[in-house]
Amino acid sequence: MSAPVFPGCIVLAVAGIVLAGCTQFESVKDRFTPAPPQSRVVRGEPRQVYDAARLAMEKIGYQFANGGPAQGRLEGISAIARGGSFGAAEQRSITISLRPAEAGQVEVRVLIKETIERDSDRSTAMATEESLRDPAPYERFFGLLEQLLKSGKPG
Repeated sequence: MSAPVFPGCIVLAVAGIVLAGCTQFESVKDRFTPAPPQSRVVRGEPRQVYDAARLAMEKIGYQFANGGPAQGRLEGISAIARGGSFGAAEQRSITISLRPAEAGQVEVRVLIKETIERDSDRSTAMATEESLRDPAPYERFFGLLEQLLKSGKPG
């Protein structure tokens, strides 16, 4: 004769399966939802913060592409990095928005995107663009921005 199965065990097993499915669904949903811009409020006047943001952007490898202090916006692109296999290439872009906050402060919003092209030697190559979710590049930018603002060099 087999051991009796307790209804509580069945309920727990079903609940575990349902919860595991919800967790899996959330990670798939997150993957296809664009990452939001990262933002910080920093001390400084708008022009000073703009100059520091541009210098920080350039120090971490982006070349100025568009924007200006009057627009409160900066855009930059990195050099194209040729990948290892079959002519793959990748490039990052950064978009920085500046908005006045409380007196003597500016909100800085940053979005970094990565464009990857596989097999760029063929005419049918497709590129994909995705917002970076990894916080490290954002932290690097904001850390350098804060450092430049504290040093008083930009502006």
